[in-house]
Amino acid sequence: MTPPMEYRSEIDKCYSLAGIALGLMVFDAKDLLSLVDIDSEQIAIFTPQFYFEGNPRISAKDSWQARYANFQIKMGLAIASTMSRKMILDHGEVDKKLRRRLLDAMLIEGNACCQLDEDEVEPLFDREFAHLVNFFSRGNVRKVAAQIAQTIQQRRTISGGEICDMLANLDF
Repeated sequence: MTPPMEYRSEIDKCYSLAGIALGLMVFDAKDLLSLVDIDSEQIAIFTPQFYFEGNPRISAKDSWQARYANFQIKMGLAIASTMSRKMILDHGEVDKKLRRRLLDAMLIEGNACCQLDEDEVEPLFDREFAHLVNFFSRGNVRKVAAQIAQTIQQRRTISGGEICDMLANLDF
C-alpha cells in the first residue's frame, strides 16, 4: 500500500508511525504490528496475518472475510497515519484534496484485495474517516501521539510488543 503523502522529514515519519500505533489500538489490532524502524525503507513491519491473501485450506467465504477485515484495518491505518501527521504534527486538518487521495488509494486497495466497488468502499471510508477525525481531535490523543513519536525518534527501532506496552502505559 503506497502512502498518499510522501514523508517530509524524520519527525513526519515518527508521527505517521504514532498514528499507525494509535490506529491499531482503535481497531483492536495491536497484535498485527511486528516492528517499527524509521531508518528502514519499510518503516512499519506487520505480522504475516496482516498480509493474508487467502489459503486453499479454508473456504472461499472465510478467506474473503479475512481479507475484508484486513482491508478495513489497512484503511484505518492509512487514515490514522495521515491524521496524525496533518492534525497533530501540522496542527491542521485533512483537506478535501488529501481526503480524496486517501479515498482513491483505498478504492484501488479495496478492489485489489476484495473486489469491492466504489459504492462499497466509500461508505466504509466515510465512517472510518469520521470516527478517526473525532479520535484525533481529542486533546489526550494529541499528547499521546506526541509521546509515541518522540519515543520512536529517540529509539529508532521498536518492536510491536514494546509499542503495545507503550500504549498500555500511556494516559488515555
